[in-house]
Amino acid sequence: MNFDALVGVLLSDTDENMSGELCCYPGSHMDLSGYFQKHGFKDVMHKGAEALPIGRKTDEVLQKGPLHCNGKAGDVFLANYMVAHFIAPNTSQDIRYAVYFRIRGPAFDADPLQKESMLRPLMNWSLDGPAAPALRPTPSLRRAATMEEADRMEEVSDHYATANNDYTVPT
Repeated sequence: MNFDALVGVLLSDTDENMSGELCCYPGSHMDLSGYFQKHGFKDVMHKGAEALPIGRKTDEVLQKGPLHCNGKAGDVFLANYMVAHFIAPNTSQDIRYAVYFRIRGPAFDADPLQKESMLRPLMNWSLDGPAAPALRPTPSLRRAATMEEADRMEEVSDHYATANNDYTVPT
C-alpha cells in the first residue's frame, strides 16, 4: 500500500555523516515516476523492492546522489513516500534514535493502493488541487467486498507487520 508522506523525527542528534542518519536521493520521487511510466510497476507490485532499480541501475535512474540528513533532536524530515532513501551505517559511538510515520491523506479511503500515485507522486500534495473524496462513515473499519479483496488486504497487512519497507539502495 502506498502513502503520501514519510515524516521522520530525530530523537537524538546526528551531527556527523555515518552516524545512522537518514539518507535521501533528492528528486528521486520524480525519477522513479519516470521509470515507472516507462517500465510499468507490475513487477514492483508482485516482487517488491527486488524489482526496483538497485545496485548499478540506481545511478542510471536517479539523477542526484544521496544527501545525508543530519540534525538535532526534534528536527523533522518530510519526504514524498517515493523518495528513495536508506539509513547510513552508524560508525559513531552513539545510538541514533528517530521515529518515522507514514502519512496517508483522505484520497486513500477511496483507493487504498492508489497505484496512480506511483506515476504522479505529487497528486495528493497540491494545496489548491481537487477536493478530497468524501469520507466513508468509518473508513478505518472498511470491509472487503469480496473474498479476493479480503485475502489481498490480509496479505498486505501481513507484509507491513513483518517487512522493513524502507527502499534501501545498496551501493
